[in-house]
Amino acid sequence: MYRTKLFRHAALFAPLLIPGCGQKPAPEAAAPPDIAAAAPAGAQVHTFTADDWKEPYCAGTMDWAWDVPSGAWIAYPVGWIATDEATARANWEHMSYRIWLDDRPLDIPDGVQSQVDSVRIECPDRTTEGVEVSPVVYLPPVDAERHYRIQYVFDADVNDGWNTYEQGSDFAMNVTLRPGG
Repeated sequence: MYRTKLFRHAALFAPLLIPGCGQKPAPEAAAPPDIAAAAPAGAQVHTFTADDWKEPYCAGTMDWAWDVPSGAWIAYPVGWIATDEATARANWEHMSYRIWLDDRPLDIPDGVQSQVDSVRIECPDRTTEGVEVSPVVYLPPVDAERHYRIQYVFDADVNDGWNTYEQGSDFAMNVTLRPGG
């Protein structure tokens, strides 16, 4: 009987005497979303601009690769350039976009804000000048190479002032982000 009481009492006091005994494990920090409408408050943010994609654009490719700062969220403008803002906005009325991460479709978050920027890209064989209207999505910091595919889908004929994209067609770009830029 004495032994049973001692054991019961030992079980009651074990959390006090044995470090870690009886404690709940600390909750794991939630992983950041794969895509967001904004970066967390106070986060370091790296923003892509037309200067970042000038070289691949001038080379005529829609496959881009960039080194990004370690630990920084990436503000990625899903831009569409047209000859002027009215045309770009009219184009967006008949376009949607999808984003894949490493071949997995992502849900576009609610609350994505758009920005409008004048763009001038001077290539050796041509100059493109217009206005870019861009929903801006935020991608979490990359700790390994990540592959994004951005696809624009047209539900009517769209003309940006240079080219016509037919209803039902799509236009895509592939973006590789590497940590450590």
